[in-house]
Amino acid sequence: MRHLLTIAAALIALGALPARSAETAPTDTIAAYLKDVEGHLRTHQKYPATRAQLIAACHDLKDFSEAERTWFIDALPDRTYPSADDVLAALRGTP
Repeated sequence: MRHLLTIAAALIALGALPARSAETAPTDTIAAYLKDVEGHLRTHQKYPATRAQLIAACHDLKDFSEAERTWFIDALPDRTYPSADDVLAALRGTP
């Protein structure tokens, strides 16, 4: 299963598969996901980082559930992020 998700993430990052809408997760669930992801983004991620780099880092983490990784892939727009704040804003859907 992990191998399939890695392939899917690579295909999404390359634009071969569309990302699904992240609006399917309840608001309280998204808030919990953001809290979990924020520490990693601020402490362990190097910037600037592309969507593909962020997804690759997310897939290597055992601390996140399959649901959190799926949400992250679905919610993250395709661009380069200069900082953790920019990633978090994109995940929250704010400019």
